[in-house]
Amino acid sequence: MEMWEYLSEVAPQYEGTLSVTPQTAIPFLYAKNQKMFFTDDGTPKISSRASQSFVYITLSWKNISEADANSIIDMWNDASKANGIARSFLYTNLAETGSKSYTVRFTGPLPGTVYPWGGLRHEITNIKLLVEGRAPAVTTTTTTTAA
Repeated sequence: MEMWEYLSEVAPQYEGTLSVTPQTAIPFLYAKNQKMFFTDDGTPKISSRASQSFVYITLSWKNISEADANSIIDMWNDASKANGIARSFLYTNLAETGSKSYTVRFTGPLPGTVYPWGGLRHEITNIKLLVEGRAPAVTTTTTTTAA
């Protein structure tokens, strides 16, 4: 099953889309808001805060153009866009069947490297995104005019 099956629809706080295709495999991690504690006799006890699953994905770009690097950096920095980790946005997962879109947010700092020798080269690796849910379905309106 794909993560699409486990998530509900969530509207993004910023309607823009991260549109730079990752150049590496996309590792994912499923999580729940749960903690495990042990009693004195070693019996595990679970504390669940919610039943919803969360998914984290990690994106990396090993050799991207300055324009693509700037698109990612701008999405993270611009207060009217993602604004660091403050606002969710759209991401289309091209690795999944049907290229499904999700509402995601950055989870921390944006690490990057610039290699100035041999032509300017940019690298942005290990960007962790929290997948908050499926992107809202796009609705199309058909207008019919009377003859």
